[in-house]
Amino acid sequence: MSDFFQPEGAQDDEFDLIRFSNGAQKRTTLIFLLDTSGSMNGAKDASLPRPIDELNDAVEKWAAHLNSSPDLRYRAELALVTFGDGGVRVHDGKDGSPFSPAALFTAPKLSAGGVTPMFEAIRTAIDLSERRKRELDEQGIQRFRPLIFMLSDGGPTDSQGMLLSKDEWRAMAAQLADLEARRRFAFFAVGVSNADRGCLATLAPDSNWPIDHDALATFLIEASNSAADDDDPIKVARQRMQQMGKNRDA
Repeated sequence: MSDFFQPEGAQDDEFDLIRFSNGAQKRTTLIFLLDTSGSMNGAKDASLPRPIDELNDAVEKWAAHLNSSPDLRYRAELALVTFGDGGVRVHDGKDGSPFSPAALFTAPKLSAGGVTPMFEAIRTAIDLSERRKRELDEQGIQRFRPLIFMLSDGGPTDSQGMLLSKDEWRAMAAQLADLEARRRFAFFAVGVSNADRGCLATLAPDSNWPIDHDALATFLIEASNSAADDDDPIKVARQRMQQMGKNRDA
């Protein structure tokens, strides 16, 4: 399907939604879970940038990259889920769908507040992933397994802000491991600032890495760029995330 007919007059630098919708190239679905809990407001020291402002700046740079990338134009689609301010929120695109072609992705303005309903966000991502696979299969569009990337600066809480127990971590980890073993998706966990690395390592034993706030845009862009690989986006994503972790520790 990579040789899908391009209508006469369409230019290489123009995005053709019809061509995308008909499956011009094998599709990679990317789901990003971003922590927007109260801790992302950062310290009260006005001389320091707030983490949520750094995240918004990163998301804007990410959107600009997605919109202009010819490698992702007909391969990648994205869904954005935030957890924190407003609870768990699925950010719909211009057409009302949670999934946007990379070329049409727009950056929402994010705000920070509330607790950290991380596990609810993960369950939401799983549901989105399963639903989208069914839709693509019904449309006859070839696809890779979805990739789910989670970014957090803390640990999972309940609706009252109480940290969840390690038993609850292990239960969620077992569910993720089972679904990954059945090749339903690939899950990645990235931590910034005071992220609970123990929790992230429990959820994603082989796919968790720390990054700095000034690397947020790089993380979003590099994770997305893995969808440009024709053979194994998941393998490429792990390599890219591992390299980011090495660069941080260097």
